[in-house]
Amino acid sequence: MKNTIIIAILIGLILASTFYYLNLPRLVEFSDEPQDWLKENNIDVFYATKGKSFFGLDNLQYTGDGISTAFSLEGFYQGNKFLGEYKNDNKLIMKITSELDPKDGVINGFIFENIKGDEVKAYLFVDEDWKNYVGNTNILWGANYENEQEFVYKEIKKGIYMNEIIDEKSRFNEDYSLHRGGIIMGDISKTDVKDKTIIVLK
Repeated sequence: MKNTIIIAILIGLILASTFYYLNLPRLVEFSDEPQDWLKENNIDVFYATKGKSFFGLDNLQYTGDGISTAFSLEGFYQGNKFLGEYKNDNKLIMKITSELDPKDGVINGFIFENIKGDEVKAYLFVDEDWKNYVGNTNILWGANYENEQEFVYKEIKKGIYMNEIIDEKSRFNEDYSLHRGGIIMGDISKTDVKDKTIIVLK
């Protein structure tokens, strides 16, 4: 009987210790590989920016290393401005989202930025529907959108494509809290932005 009680106590201690260990906070191991940022086709911006970026009510908040700033996203579908998503006759046509579904028939795109010291990198994502329905895509960026580059459909996961650019640090003030200009992605050129399908990060 005494041995049974001792064994029961030992088992209880082992179970309690195991529960405690399993519930200890773990350090997150971040990755610099874009394919690792995708969780079930959803871009985890917190993970991608090593815990510095998260979604606010209607924008992307960025904090860390003495920086506190926000980025807003808006879209235009064939010249029609929208925030979040665009519908026509109650049909969803285009969506600015971190959740990219390459098979849903909806044009999906997303942009976020990551600040590392004096370098500001922007990551631009589109899905297969963007490639099929928008096609040739350019990127314009800077304080006055003075830079231009063709979007290359570099596949990082089946039906999901990403490009990265170095943003113009000069469009930010010293502590990054204020910025002007931004990044535009779509079927545009410097001379033709009217009635186009684009996403703007600013």
